[in-house]
Amino acid sequence: MEGMMIMHLILSLFLILIVSTLLKAGFQKVNLPLVIGELLTGILLGPALLGWIHTDESISTVSEVGVVLLLFIAGSHSDLKTLKSVFKSSLTVAVLGVIAPIILIATASITIFAVGFNENIFLGIVLAATSISIALEVLKESGLLQSKMGNVLIGAAIVDDFLTLFILSLFINFNSTGSFDPLALGQTLILQVIFFGFVFVFKKCFPFFDKFLQTKSISLPYFYELFSLVMIFGLSILAEKVGLSGIMGAFFAGIILKDATFFNQVSEKISATAYLIFIPLFFASIGLNMTLDGALDNLPLILIFTLIAILSKFLPGKLVSQYFGLPKNQANIVGSGMIARGEVALILVQTGLTKSIISHDLYVQLIIVVILTTVLTPFMLNYYIKKAG
Repeated sequence: MEGMMIMHLILSLFLILIVSTLLKAGFQKVNLPLVIGELLTGILLGPALLGWIHTDESISTVSEVGVVLLLFIAGSHSDLKTLKSVFKSSLTVAVLGVIAPIILIATASITIFAVGFNENIFLGIVLAATSISIALEVLKESGLLQSKMGNVLIGAAIVDDFLTLFILSLFINFNSTGSFDPLALGQTLILQVIFFGFVFVFKKCFPFFDKFLQTKSISLPYFYELFSLVMIFGLSILAEKVGLSGIMGAFFAGIILKDATFFNQVSEKISATAYLIFIPLFFASIGLNMTLDGALDNLPLILIFTLIAILSKFLPGKLVSQYFGLPKNQANIVGSGMIARGEVALILVQTGLTKSIISHDLYVQLIIVVILTTVLTPFMLNYYIKKAG
């Protein structure tokens, strides 16, 4: 059984790498973001169209490495001073971008669709999530990752993840016990404060540790690459353990490691490995989750929720960014970058199904909404980036 899973993973990788390379070459010719080719690879090869690949535990597990490495790369390209300078705008974009979907989805669910109370709240939480991975890839291709709007977008997405997961933990706690447990909430908050405190102290102390490593003249092959991967995965695991998203840990690992004396030699090798295998698999895995089973049974719900999902992220991102001084075209880029739901929403939807919060039909419809917002995001970003010159 285990051997079959490994062969399925190898065959899946084989097909994904071939098809995504061909599609990316085509998109490069017409000057469109390459990440679209990777997303469409999953849709083409998965249950939605050809049905050659079906996602399983092995694909999901390996693809998660892709998003962790992608956020590490993003962190290593981020300027902490710039992130601090745009904190107010990022925080406001994130807060409004979480509140707006929950309110709008709840209103639509109650007034238009016969959705139960628990499902109604859960729908809003799922569509409050933002996936930064799509926007990161497009901004990186366009050379805008280190721009002010890039930092606003990164900061907003990180805060958005924190708020969404916090609200989800409250909801699941209440839903499973039928009452509010302040003790459990307090414990979670304390652990998360300890995590951020640990990251802060670790960053402050890291230059001394870096100097210590250099004095030892370690000659073990690929030692610094291994050390960096241990840091990336270690902080990701630690973030997950305290109720945050693992990608937050990877992002902070990038921020800490970017000033290391050995960073340049490490960054090139990790980035090459990530973009050769793990990142294409991750983006393809998003497309693999799409299925058309039962999609036409409630098409109005899918279309209305997709429209709400787009507007409830685009408008707060755009309007807040303009209020804090970004030009209109750059504000449109921030708004567009917040639209994709991607991996975070997919994890939330899966949680809702396993905990019997949502029905299977609603699960399928939500997956389609998540995929649609994710696929549309790079097209919108590309349009506004070209418009901004």
